[in-house]
Amino acid sequence: CGKCFAHRGNLNVHVRSHAGERPFSCNLCNRGFSSKQRMLPHIASRHGGNFQEYSSHL
Repeated sequence: CGKCFAHRGNLNVHVRSHAGERPFSCNLCNRGFSSKQRMLPHIASRHGGNFQEYSSHL
């Protein structure tokens, strides 16, 4: 798509958006996310901030 990133990790997360990959999932509701950083606000707002409850399928 032509987007550029200063950090490789940001590129990897972006590539997942094109591929539909969501390797991080909320253990409380099973919703998937492309990165831990995108999952944590979900946990805070939907589940009261229980940040211990996550997993990665990487």
